[in-house]
Amino acid sequence: MSGGPDSLALALLAREWVASRGGQVLALVLDHGVRQAAATEAALAEAWLAARGIVVRRLALRPAGPRPAEALRAERLAALADAAAEAGCLHLLLAHHRGDQAETVLVRRLRGSHAGGLAAMAPSRPAGRVRLVRPLLGVSPGALRDALRSAGQPWIVDPSNAAGSVRARLRAALADQAGEGVGVRALAEVAAAAAVARAAAARARDRLLAEAVALLPQGCARLDVARLVAADDTTATAVLAALLRAIGGHAQPVRTARVEALLARLRNGAAGTAAGCLLRPGRGAWLVCREPAAVAGPAIVPPDGRLRWDGRWQVEAPPGLTVGALGGEAAALARADRHARAWPRVVLVTLPALRDGATLVAVPPIGYDAGRFGGTMRAVFRPPQPVAASATGRVAASGGPALAPGSAIPS
Repeated sequence: MSGGPDSLALALLAREWVASRGGQVLALVLDHGVRQAAATEAALAEAWLAARGIVVRRLALRPAGPRPAEALRAERLAALADAAAEAGCLHLLLAHHRGDQAETVLVRRLRGSHAGGLAAMAPSRPAGRVRLVRPLLGVSPGALRDALRSAGQPWIVDPSNAAGSVRARLRAALADQAGEGVGVRALAEVAAAAAVARAAAARARDRLLAEAVALLPQGCARLDVARLVAADDTTATAVLAALLRAIGGHAQPVRTARVEALLARLRNGAAGTAAGCLLRPGRGAWLVCREPAAVAGPAIVPPDGRLRWDGRWQVEAPPGLTVGALGGEAAALARADRHARAWPRVVLVTLPALRDGATLVAVPPIGYDAGRFGGTMRAVFRPPQPVAASATGRVAASGGPALAPGSAIPS
């Protein structure tokens, strides 16, 4: 939070609700660093909350240079989610209200979103190690300000909310600061109706994921294309989009047009690439893996020994080692190591490999370790978004731990 009326109201309401059940609220105050006054505002919000007996932790971001609003929002959310998880919190409460929901419907419609996008913000959804919860989506911003006035609590108005962004212009066009007019109410009802349809579509998607996809810990998947193309277009597109997002390591959804184009190729039996992923056929299943040309470049393991690489891998290794794609060393490793021989070349070349200078010391996803660092290296496939909240476990369990040599997927 930053001291705005919605976030302050959320903190006070959450504190009251949780305290009545014997729990405690941790308020995360974020100095986003975009404006010079942000640090002062964060300190003031921290003082207000502490005076009301709320435990507070202040965070600070320092964005490097001008950034798009979407990127800044993603950075802030990631910082809040990480801080909540580190504090042992299971839920991260966000203060989006009915006015925000109405604006989101309009923004997504202007961007060409269909029914799923018009459902706007979900009341709750998983986000890595925490669950995002938005308990105020049905509450007007006017009601939140009234609650603060009743409590004698001042608030801060962020001047960036009145800037020339798309959201700011839409907010001005609605001319409804209290969020209680017919326009905002109608848009909120659109979102609620679309959310019902989205939930039904998600259930159909998850069923097909469980039936047609085997997600493997080596950052790839087996796909039963026959089952996929037999499904209706909406469900098949949703499954393919979820798979591409996970295997490609994307924080944001893959564009629908790209997914639909790939689905059309699959219906014609043709292989293809999309969103940094490669799809190729085998005798019994298709392989969905990272496109070698799209893999991130090498990176040095920082002093804390932890690094997120290629948007998909959580790496733990001795500081100073380099993590990068196995690449051209895949062929030699496959000749020398039986674990490497179990995997198609196109998968091997994309796997995270740890090097000491130019010397290969480990490829953790396939269990290769030269023994130079005492087995202290790990690389866990952890995409930004799970393939599906309800079906991921079954999807993972439906496939084997590895592709056996000579299996249906060619190397």
